[in-house]
Amino acid sequence: MRRMFDRRLNLKIGNNAFAFTLIEVMISITLTASIMTVAYTFLFFSNRTFSKGMDKIDVQKKIRSAMSRIAADLRSAKEIVRVDKDCLEFKKFIDDREEQQHINLSGDTMSRLIKYELKKDVLGKQDAIMLSVDNQEHKIMQFDSIDENLFEAYTYDKDDVLIMFDGRINDSIQRSKISLVRVNFKIKQSNTEVILTTSINPRYLYGFKLQPYWNYNK
Repeated sequence: MRRMFDRRLNLKIGNNAFAFTLIEVMISITLTASIMTVAYTFLFFSNRTFSKGMDKIDVQKKIRSAMSRIAADLRSAKEIVRVDKDCLEFKKFIDDREEQQHINLSGDTMSRLIKYELKKDVLGKQDAIMLSVDNQEHKIMQFDSIDENLFEAYTYDKDDVLIMFDGRINDSIQRSKISLVRVNFKIKQSNTEVILTTSINPRYLYGFKLQPYWNYNK
């Protein structure tokens, strides 16, 4: 009788020990699965955030490159021809590095006609900014969406207060007084949105505002 009791006790203890070990294994599996899920989720969103960050950096680089080119051209502007929210056209003085090639093409040694224009729905329903140099056009950037309010031009009144130029009226007298142009880039590419703005003073035109009686032809 005692042996039977001891045998049942040992079996019970053995069964309890086995059951406790199984619970430990299940808990370990659950914890491992939870840790792997958290780690995967973290890596997934980290990679997604990193990719989105790199996409944004790439878009910013392209915008800044375009901004630098527009600013360099506009600082050398001789005359503003047209300013609308989606188009900027002006004549610029020839840079020494460009002069010989330009003379060979056009024979004009004084200025070049530059136009930056936004065109919507170009090649696959994307938007593009086109640069035209003496009526020779090429693309400088293309994205899913480029906001049409790209250019703003300003004149100064007698109290040095900025007044926005109305391109729809295109008054030649007011246009000749333009001495500041603001370039607004609002770009969307996939799930990335970038907004960059810069203001540019055309040196030659701004000089007339500061010293209207200087003879710039000397």
